[in-house]
Amino acid sequence: MGVRVTVPDIPSALGQFDAITVGVGFGMRSLEVGGGQLEFVGSAREILEQITFWRSKRPAEVSSVEDESVRRPTRLLGLTVMWRDREVAPTQSIEAGDVEVVREARSVVCSARSVAVQLGRSRVDVRGVELEALRGASTFQVHKVAARAIDGELRWPLVGSVDSVEHFAVSAQSDVPRATATLLLLRDRLREGVGRLDRLFAPGAAVEVQALRVKVAYGSDSVGLGPGKLTVRRADGRFLVSLVPGAGEAEASSEKSLTFTLSVPIADSDPGDVLVDMSGGPIGFETLGVKDGDFGLLDVARTSLELRSRLALSGDGKTLRVDGEGRVHGLSLRSAALSDEAVRGLEMAWRGKVEALLDGSRVSMDDGELDLGDIHMRGHGVVERTSKDIRVHGDFDTPMTPCQAMFDSVPKGLVPKLDGMRLAGSFAMKTKIALDTANIEHDYLLDADLANSCRVTEVPRDLDVARFHSPFKHTVYSPSGEPSVVELGPGTPNWVGFGAISRFMEVALLTTEDGGFHRHHGFEFEAIRNSIRENIRKGKFVRGASTLSMQLAKNLYLERTKTLSRKLQEAVLTMYLEQALTKEQILELYLNIVEFGPNIYGIGPAARAYFNASPSSLSLGQALYVTSLLPNPKQQHFEASGVVSAGHMRYLHKLMEIAHRRHHVTDAELEEGLAEIVVRGQPSLRGEPPDDPRDDSPVDGAAEWQAP
Repeated sequence: MGVRVTVPDIPSALGQFDAITVGVGFGMRSLEVGGGQLEFVGSAREILEQITFWRSKRPAEVSSVEDESVRRPTRLLGLTVMWRDREVAPTQSIEAGDVEVVREARSVVCSARSVAVQLGRSRVDVRGVELEALRGASTFQVHKVAARAIDGELRWPLVGSVDSVEHFAVSAQSDVPRATATLLLLRDRLREGVGRLDRLFAPGAAVEVQALRVKVAYGSDSVGLGPGKLTVRRADGRFLVSLVPGAGEAEASSEKSLTFTLSVPIADSDPGDVLVDMSGGPIGFETLGVKDGDFGLLDVARTSLELRSRLALSGDGKTLRVDGEGRVHGLSLRSAALSDEAVRGLEMAWRGKVEALLDGSRVSMDDGELDLGDIHMRGHGVVERTSKDIRVHGDFDTPMTPCQAMFDSVPKGLVPKLDGMRLAGSFAMKTKIALDTANIEHDYLLDADLANSCRVTEVPRDLDVARFHSPFKHTVYSPSGEPSVVELGPGTPNWVGFGAISRFMEVALLTTEDGGFHRHHGFEFEAIRNSIRENIRKGKFVRGASTLSMQLAKNLYLERTKTLSRKLQEAVLTMYLEQALTKEQILELYLNIVEFGPNIYGIGPAARAYFNASPSSLSLGQALYVTSLLPNPKQQHFEASGVVSAGHMRYLHKLMEIAHRRHHVTDAELEEGLAEIVVRGQPSLRGEPPDDPRDDSPVDGAAEWQAP
């Protein structure tokens, strides 16, 4: 029939037991509870307050050793213990099955066959747990905790964690970045937890979990850890938490274990650092518990890690330091930011020292090294920031390396279109950067000492420029972005040879797109330097540094995706085009494939669509109008009457002035251009030049353009 037990001072608790046996006599007492369940409903704080109040009303327990020694044990056998934070739709709960508690004169032993913990969408399952506590001078203290296995799935944010971080950031230090607030909150929670453990654990006490397996998820990404052996112990005024993932598997194989150790000062007054040490390997990602798909990782069975590193969070919570080295072998992943294809077999190693002030004001790196296969990079630098400005100083270098060795170090998934290409020569670069956004016009330095003799010696058939000497297939895009294939090249209806194109088209391209085209070999560092400075000054991307050769490589060979893969391939293909073609051939190809408007590809269709003219007859104003569309081919600048808008004509006049200063047009050609009125669908009209053709007032598009 069972026994129902309630305690008025603990209304959150309800006990229903199969049997209760109480023994009394000759100064001795005993209690045995067999079967049934003990249930708690309410917040943990409420329940603890109720139990504390109930204990305060009880008579003082007998404390003498003699009296304790004559007590018979208290036994709770075969119980189910449950807790949930609320009666309806609980968000947190604990259920322990087959619980046994045996209290002797000087000890208490608790065990459970299983314990299931639910915190929101996070869960932890414990199997075969046992706790032993010994009586000290005034109370019981934990002597040993052991568990056969723990399996957990933690989903961030945990219940209450976001509110806690926000409250900490707002109430404690309102100017602290969110990431910093999270670290400081984590430090405080660790210290708080260690303080509780110190009060509960006896000297020499230890926690051992034979097999710990945890999966941590954030959004759609997750990473696993374990199975591994977990130990917690106290030594030298600190609590040490160590985890050896895959210890059993590693010992049975050729792998070496990887040990994680967390060290936290015990005393609240101890300002010592919170330390995390990671050391060991090589150890497979599978052994660590990482699965295919976790954070985009692939082929984890072939991936291994070596690590020797220390992370230190200073006791005052102001500084985070990382010092160490590591190596990943056979890393494969899928990332939309890297490539449209999977990146497989990446070999990567690193070492260095990083120190960051957690208020976000300073980050420094010393003795930094990064190896990607045979690509070696070294450097050091500092980033400092105030509420408004950023200061950067750094030196980086790549020592002399054979070009083919560098190319072979790049995973094929990052350069899929270049498979089969061979290079000769060598490459080295030293870079120095220094800037202050408070005065970017003057405090800005970006220098590169480049030694590059790379050249292409072999290309796959699809990349060979010889195929562009006859009709070839080319991908174009509709206004909605849908791709289609057209036939271009010499002999096709829309193809225009370079000799049949107005010379003003070359003038216009040199003025609007690439002023150093005839000087550079595909890349213009000065344009890159100026582009970076302008983008920093504006605080957003307003200006690129692509040369005509880079644009041609992108349009000839690559899709429109914005990935690291596309930029890497664009760089190599630009080098190849500059090597394999003359400047005139590059211009001819460019002018015949580039997009000049919705469904308008090539200068032939553009001349007909906009001015009902042949490419050879385009005037200076018409040529400049056409090239002014290149940054945004969908945007037009004609008024309803067909005349180019007054604002855009002023912009074209500015371009004419620039072309004249660069000696691309004569005095007479400038005068004729300034008198030109560009009209859609017909030859240009002649008009009177503006009162001040050198007017520097802003015009359409001028804010986003600056001559290289």
